[in-house]
Amino acid sequence: MTADVQPVVPWSLKDVVKALAILVGLVIPGFIFSVLPVSEGQIASQVPPLLTSLVMILMEGVLVFLAWGFTVRKYHVSWRQLGLADFDLLRSLIHGVLWLIALRVFVAVYALIAQSIFNFKPSFDLVQGIPEMFGSGIGGLILAILVVSLVAPVAEELFFRGFIYSALRNRLGVGKGILISAVIFAFFHSRVWLIIPVTAMGAVLAFLYEREKSIGPPIVLHVLNNLSSLILIYVLRG
Repeated sequence: MTADVQPVVPWSLKDVVKALAILVGLVIPGFIFSVLPVSEGQIASQVPPLLTSLVMILMEGVLVFLAWGFTVRKYHVSWRQLGLADFDLLRSLIHGVLWLIALRVFVAVYALIAQSIFNFKPSFDLVQGIPEMFGSGIGGLILAILVVSLVAPVAEELFFRGFIYSALRNRLGVGKGILISAVIFAFFHSRVWLIIPVTAMGAVLAFLYEREKSIGPPIVLHVLNNLSSLILIYVLRG
């Protein structure tokens, strides 16, 4: 897509609110469980990796279903209006690597500041507990890559950028649209100390979508971010 401006989309903020309300209703039980002490180790490690993969794929599928239901189905538009447009893969890879480096530096600085202020050392990586969920070794890594580095970025970019950001942008403008969609994106990744870094990530992803007129570049950055984190964690854990 080569247009200089994003197309006006027919779905409204009311559609976004309805979709988010449905999503909140679905994720609240999981969020409550995630903050319980038992969720960090014993129970998570006892669930079969294949079942974990299936559940997470279904969860990501809900995002795609909601985006489709409140756009393509309701307004009879094409998937192109959700951002599924042509993009330059090589350019996106180069920019993705550069943005990833910048984001990692930002997170490192943020972690140092947060630790100095609150005097504790939380995990600043969303995929820290992945080996316990998908299993260790090559098999676990392959499952994790499939779900976390491939399925999740596509589903989340369709929902948070293609669906939510585009509606916010058309009604509130680019700046507010980027900020609010990034905060919403961070909220659905839970953990209080991750709000700021994930908001920054969401803002960059929305900026890329706005600039490139396709969710392809945001997906590439999202994949690179998740993939690099997964590989690092599995290597460190052996």
